[in-house]
Amino acid sequence: MKSGYYIYNNEKYRFELDDEYITVVNENGVDWKKFVDNLNGKYKEKHNIKILKVKLFPNWNDAIIFHNHNLDSIGAVSTFRILGIIEFKYEEQKIDALNIYAKELEYIYDSRRVLDSVKYDQKGKMDFKIKSFEEVNSLKKKIKLKNTIVNYSFEIERKVSTKDINNYFIANALLKFEWNSLLEDYNLIYDIITTGYTFISYLYYRQNINFKCIELLKKDEKGKYFPVAQMTLFIHNIDEAEEDYIKKYHINYDHIKTIDHKILQAIVDEKIFIRHIPENELKRNQITPQSFVIVSSAFEWEFKQLFPNGVEHKETKLNKIDEIKNDLLQLSTNYDKQKSKIIKKIVEDIGKDNLESKLIYTNEKLKNVSEVFLQHLCSLNHIENKNKIFTNLQKLRNDFAHGNMDIDIDSDGFVGIIYLERLIYIMQLKRFGLDDENIKKAINKLFGGNIAL
Repeated sequence: MKSGYYIYNNEKYRFELDDEYITVVNENGVDWKKFVDNLNGKYKEKHNIKILKVKLFPNWNDAIIFHNHNLDSIGAVSTFRILGIIEFKYEEQKIDALNIYAKELEYIYDSRRVLDSVKYDQKGKMDFKIKSFEEVNSLKKKIKLKNTIVNYSFEIERKVSTKDINNYFIANALLKFEWNSLLEDYNLIYDIITTGYTFISYLYYRQNINFKCIELLKKDEKGKYFPVAQMTLFIHNIDEAEEDYIKKYHINYDHIKTIDHKILQAIVDEKIFIRHIPENELKRNQITPQSFVIVSSAFEWEFKQLFPNGVEHKETKLNKIDEIKNDLLQLSTNYDKQKSKIIKKIVEDIGKDNLESKLIYTNEKLKNVSEVFLQHLCSLNHIENKNKIFTNLQKLRNDFAHGNMDIDIDSDGFVGIIYLERLIYIMQLKRFGLDDENIKKAINKLFGGNIAL
């Protein structure tokens, strides 16, 4: 539990923090008009992130609270959720970089790479050789957020302690972001952190990523970074995944190191579909009508990005479709206005590709990668005709589109949805230019296929 105060509209408010909930005490008297307006719905939470500068007891250190609540709606005592908090060690200072630490990063960017060699003899003598920063850290790459260039890199931090022999040497993987011109743009800092969060979530195909620490840094005159604050981010009420699960199911950095900057930039620019990523590892292994709808939407969106011209058809078929359209339009001239309108609507839908045809086309175009996973799933589930999977997915789409959400998804349907999740990642990684072999390795590791590649 933390407490403190802030100044708003030249008035002082006391507050208490209980994790992501803040309770504000209004000692200045309630503005009853604003309070009633709030009850009537005039003051609502905003979608945009807002900044509140506060002082924290007992040392009155500076802190920055991120929220989307309208402070004009504060009553005598008001409680609302916050999105995050930056706590400075002392007074507020300029922030030049930040480090993100998460258990997931230890496996995405394997911290064991820091070891060069280990030698020991029968007398108990041991020699450890650690690689240099240049040998271990990834290349710095750039992304652009709101006209600001931000550098990022994967790094291995190393610590040596002579006090605790059980933790004599510790190596931690981290994701570092650096910039030059943010000044006091805390909204952009928040965006950088949530971008990092989403990136790690994408590499794990689940949203319950637990940041161990977000360290905010300042650069001194010699160009060396030192910590000035820590941030806590509140995104979900989540439980940490089990260690074995974190270890097994993810995409290794080494598999996507040629295109990781493209993934990050696509996240920033909202040019990658990620809304289908499950909330946690339990939801990741559940298939429901609702999950199918969002996963199929992800496929449709990614299909348009990868194949902007749609399914390719032979010229003879296209000519036949055009002939039918022209015949129907000519026929509509003999009908009244209402019938003519119906005919024109029918003409618009002729030749449009359904989900099944898009799936077959995508699988054919990406078969150097996708066939490995499709054949594996079919073999495990004794499915002889793979096209039956695509037909079943089309049937499911039709049923759900017409509101029939109570149907049972059969085994072929389950296999189809499982394959669809893999296919979406294949499409995305292919669109970003990753080579086929690394796509296979990435998908195999992420979904635990254990396929011999």
